Amino acid sequence: MKKRQFKINDEDMKCLWMLWRWKLLSTSAIHQLAYSNRSVHGCYVRLLDLQEKDFVISTGSWDQKTIVWHLGDDGYKALSTQFKVSVENGFRSENKDHDFWVTAIHLGEWLKGSPADCDNFTEQELKKIALSDYPKWVPHTKEHRPDGWWKIGLGKHNRESLIALEVELSKKSPQDYSDVGAFYSNTIDVCQVIWVVRSESYKNYILTHLKKGSSTNAGEHSFVLLDHYIQCQWQSQIIDGKHQGKKLIEILKTPLQNEGKTFCANFALDVRKYPMISRSPILASKADLGLSRHY
Repeated sequence: MKKRQFKINDEDMKCLWMLWRWKLLSTSAIHQLAYSNRSVHGCYVRLLDLQEKDFVISTGSWDQKTIVWHLGDDGYKALSTQFKVSVENGFRSENKDHDFWVTAIHLGEWLKGSPADCDNFTEQELKKIALSDYPKWVPHTKEHRPDGWWKIGLGKHNRESLIALEVELSKKSPQDYSDVGAFYSNTIDVCQVIWVVRSESYKNYILTHLKKGSSTNAGEHSFVLLDHYIQCQWQSQIIDGKHQGKKLIEILKTPLQNEGKTFCANFALDVRKYPMISRSPILASKADLGLSRHY
């Protein structure tokens, strides 16, 4: 009997595209982003089918408490024929713990779609897409690459609407931060830079050295603690810097949902491989997930 040929459908292509853009995604996030017309179980079964053909791969922490998906070699080959822009080869995450948090924070309450007149651009897109193919609103430079951009007003000048994301799980050198301070104050127009950091001491260290290179006294920079983000997601407050006391959800122009509770951000943080195993999501709860030790 002839073996049936495995066919990729439009939902699968959307899944592959999202995995390329965001590098690492939970089962729950993939369900929302690509397979929302299926049940969670149906999404999971399809991911297993794709994994069998090396289109996608699941990867977990050493204790298997955190499971996420990334693009496989055959998935990248299938996707690369569909690119409408110039893209460099390569797609894998270089630091999975860091990239998990970047994706979770960057997607947040925009996981089901950005608000009208808003957009985002990922670190993967910044790294792999040719400058000539960047959207007009994205700074056309490779001098410094943030962990992603939010645009909160496509018709507005970047000084009023461009927000950078910087997720720092480990410290860099003082000179690195001085250079970043100079980049944001002197090289490009930006409204705000949101840093998500491990601790107050990280914040103080980074801010001190940003100011040394900045011509604006680092006035465009803001800080959120990762522990606060884990507890509150986009309800987290800025603890220092521009818009101190405001919540991310206010800055990113997203309406509060259900009396102030957030929902979409939880999908990216749900670390269950098979979300049907429990009624409540099991959310990532610490900076070091153990993903970077395994592939």
